[in-house]
Amino acid sequence: MTTAIQLNNDQKLLQSLINGENRGLEQLFKKYYTFLVRFSFQIVKKEDAAEDVVQEVFIKLWDKKDSLEGVQNIKAYLFQATKNSSLNWIKAKKNNNESLDFVSFTHDSGNNIEEHIEFEETQAKINNALGLLPTKCKEVFLLSRNEGKSYKEIAELLSISVKTVENHMGKALKILRGELGLVLFAFYLLQGL
Repeated sequence: MTTAIQLNNDQKLLQSLINGENRGLEQLFKKYYTFLVRFSFQIVKKEDAAEDVVQEVFIKLWDKKDSLEGVQNIKAYLFQATKNSSLNWIKAKKNNNESLDFVSFTHDSGNNIEEHIEFEETQAKINNALGLLPTKCKEVFLLSRNEGKSYKEIAELLSISVKTVENHMGKALKILRGELGLVLFAFYLLQGL
């Protein structure tokens, strides 16, 4: 009974994600992130790498949301994606013979001034990246991101097709990911800055 309820709840979150609603991604992230990091760690043997692998899995999940209609079990899908990404990380590490350099978002609670400066710098980077988006692209992205509107709602509001909304979102995500880098981009999407 509990498994059926969990699957039903997961399907609702998946459908929310497919509809372009941030809430679906955020809830799936909160629900499975820790388990997926532990799972990835068993493969990559590095905590930082495991965290980054899982963040990338969720970024790809958002990017591929339009092709997730046939997924029956999002939990199994996430674990398989994490396994594949972890193995790819190991392969890339062996090929490059070097570790990836990742930004750390750890906070030292004893140093509020540095935390505030770091937050302000991060916010400035995000604002600069948003400023690079074309006007319509930025409008679509902010309606989705800040107001939680679905692609359909945005299309109706702006009198454009859902496909055009998808194109604008894809372009916005690509630009932001390129400007902010993978980890800062994931941090922005999932922390609500």
